[in-house]
Amino acid sequence: MVFALAAELSKGRERRSPVRRRLRFDSTLSASGRPAKAVVLDLSEAGLMLHTQAMLTIDERFEVDLSVAGPDAVDTAEARVVWKRGALYGCRFVPPVSRATISTLLLRAPAPSREG
Repeated sequence: MVFALAAELSKGRERRSPVRRRLRFDSTLSASGRPAKAVVLDLSEAGLMLHTQAMLTIDERFEVDLSVAGPDAVDTAEARVVWKRGALYGCRFVPPVSRATISTLLLRAPAPSREG
């Protein structure tokens, strides 16, 4: 169910660059000192979309774990909530992450499921 909505939101209703890449990996985030589980659904150098049961607010900043990218990539990145729809959050990295980090994440993260 999450993936159907994620696909709908990723189809380009909003104009943004750089291009977001679909993927899916489990992560954790820390907002206001509270750790929470999250699933990253897409990302770019500028931001990401994630699913979490944590109650985040618009403009809230948090750290997201990107360690799935491996030892050569950043372990965490700071992001800010830009929009939310239920348990889905669109977030902007502060500052943007490198193209190399995105490439490594795409190579190491499991491919997104086509089921939805």
